Amino acid sequence: MEFAAHIRQKDNSVQTVAEHCKNVSEIARKFGTRIGIGSICEISGLLHDIGKLINKFNDYIHGDSSCRRGEIDHSFAGAKYIRSITQSKTNKPLNYVGRFIGRVILSHHGLKDWVDDEGTDNFSRLTEKTENYDEILNNLISFPELKITEEMLANAAKEYENIKSIIFGITKYIPEKRQPKVNCPQKVRQS
Repeated sequence: MEFAAHIRQKDNSVQTVAEHCKNVSEIARKFGTRIGIGSICEISGLLHDIGKLINKFNDYIHGDSSCRRGEIDHSFAGAKYIRSITQSKTNKPLNYVGRFIGRVILSHHGLKDWVDDEGTDNFSRLTEKTENYDEILNNLISFPELKITEEMLANAAKEYENIKSIIFGITKYIPEKRQPKVNCPQKVRQS
């Protein structure tokens, strides 16, 4: 089955989820490579809209549904999926890059607050959602062009570690009084 990601109004041309995610991943990789995060960007692009691989969204995009714009959360699925394939007890960089990519995916329509005023971890809350997730996974299998390989994950983990080293290296030269103040609860509660 073809799942539509977008329909161009001027000529009703349909861009499928697979086409859209592949195109976004290629563009994102191109730009990301310039700053040393090509694999991170490629994976983010491949997974950012996999939540549209459901009949409910396909009906909505074709106008065959009473759902309104924004009612179907399609962002959580890619974040949940990357989190599931990067959770490792022994590979911390893989864990970290999975959470980083998940945050990018969850934020692709706007930034999120990852910890609220009460200390609730919103990333965990959002990636624990289950609505339509089994349908999404079953449909994702049919699109090999959206597959995330071990090599892509390994490269993304290396890129994350490199960027982290650069950022921490830069911040040691910022005088303490000029470093940004972070208002974060002492303990983050897992939801």
